[in-house]
Amino acid sequence: MITLCIPYYESPKMLAKQVEYWNYYEDSVAERFEIVVVDDGSPRNPAEDVLRGVSCKIAMRLYRIQQNIPWNVEGALNLAIHNARTEWIYSLAVDHVLPGTSAAILLNKELCPKLYYRALRHDVNERGIPVHEPRKGLGNLFLMTKELFDRAGGYNEYFAGYYGGAGNAFKRHLNSVAKEGTLNDVWLLHFGDGACVADASVQDWGRQGSKYQVTPRMLANGKKRPVNPLRFDWEEIKIHSYDTV
Repeated sequence: MITLCIPYYESPKMLAKQVEYWNYYEDSVAERFEIVVVDDGSPRNPAEDVLRGVSCKIAMRLYRIQQNIPWNVEGALNLAIHNARTEWIYSLAVDHVLPGTSAAILLNKELCPKLYYRALRHDVNERGIPVHEPRKGLGNLFLMTKELFDRAGGYNEYFAGYYGGAGNAFKRHLNSVAKEGTLNDVWLLHFGDGACVADASVQDWGRQGSKYQVTPRMLANGKKRPVNPLRFDWEEIKIHSYDTV
């Protein structure tokens, strides 16, 4: 089984689009996936409002970070992976969808636990149809075992507030303990330019800068293994009447 780990912040339409795609999975595929969504402290449009009582073919759990920490997406991913219950985890972004066809192909692959994998992604147009040639996605789009993620140290929350900072540091640690495998026939659909789903790419996360503005002091810190991840309060949110939290 594989857990899809989804960080969320103020993107209700995009999260609803994810659920729409998950409900197209064949039953035999859906039963071999789980979903963990982490709301990174959304003040206006919490994920709970989107997911409460929603019908989804895939078993899903929701967690919420209680502080609204600027650009804490990697902290949200740390929490999602911390709560994953399967051997394999897929670290995604809310605007990247794993469609049912790719999910089925993925389940039939003989994955090596010593490798990490990055799928190609298709940008989609205003009708949701893939355009351009597929290309590698962001640094946070990884498939690996939970054990390998822990060996690489997880995401460094010291970089909260800097787009891409924690992802770059994590990939450096990951490459020190594993090599990259290939997933050339597994594609993600990228909705991030807002052409198809208006809130797919959130711009008001309160970021301080980008990975290109990280200071030498921060880079030096990024060479160290992260210390004390999950440096925030969090809770599991009950989204179905039969949930037990």
